Amino acid sequence: MGAARGIDEGLISGTFATKNFQRSLGLDKLDEVAYADVKGNVSAMVQIGSVAGAALAFVLADRIGRLWATRQLCLLWILGIIIFLTNGGRLGQVYAGRFIAGMGIGQTTVVSYTTRSTHASEYSQSTGCSCVHIGDCT
Repeated sequence: MGAARGIDEGLISGTFATKNFQRSLGLDKLDEVAYADVKGNVSAMVQIGSVAGAALAFVLADRIGRLWATRQLCLLWILGIIIFLTNGGRLGQVYAGRFIAGMGIGQTTVVSYTTRSTHASEYSQSTGCSCVHIGDCT
């Protein structure tokens, strides 16, 4: 689950590098400052969506269980990517797709640790999850 953010960062940096994407959204006509603003905003939408997704994951993991929470976060992530890819030159749809994908990606930070901690002994739960979380943060 931790690969979701890395895959997303690679996706957006590779997508912005293509001339077709720039042309379809009219980014090739922007000056450097405006282009950097749009690129930063598009990249930031996943981070903003991740905050909402992490908050949502606490509720969903308890209500529908870890397995179904994992399934729905994958579906939410896929839905966001589909919305992003089918933008048809609409920057608003790019933002919306990135936000929705971010909601799925943000849930991985909660659901994966919940799953890890419940499959370990009591001693390993606190020690193992703390070490894994420290490793993810560094």
